[in-house]
Amino acid sequence: MARPMKVFEKNVFENLCSIQCTQAEICNVFKTTDKTFSGWCRRTYKKSFSDIYKRESANGLMSLRRYQFTMAKNNATMAIWLGKQYLD
Repeated sequence: MARPMKVFEKNVFENLCSIQCTQAEICNVFKTTDKTFSGWCRRTYKKSFSDIYKRESANGLMSLRRYQFTMAKNNATMAIWLGKQYLD
């Protein structure tokens, strides 16, 4: 008799990716191994962990960038830093 498949919450996984958690940290939250979690990603998303991580972590980066641009409206230091990053 096979062991029952472990079930993970997709929205929790996607939120952890969006705040740039590592695979080890995500596995720690779900109390599982990277091998088990990679298998779940393949079954659930039909893609590897790294492909899903890239997609989901991009949402977090967009959110951070949006916050930085909003912050730059009232914070000269942030405006200067963003200028250096994007305008050379």
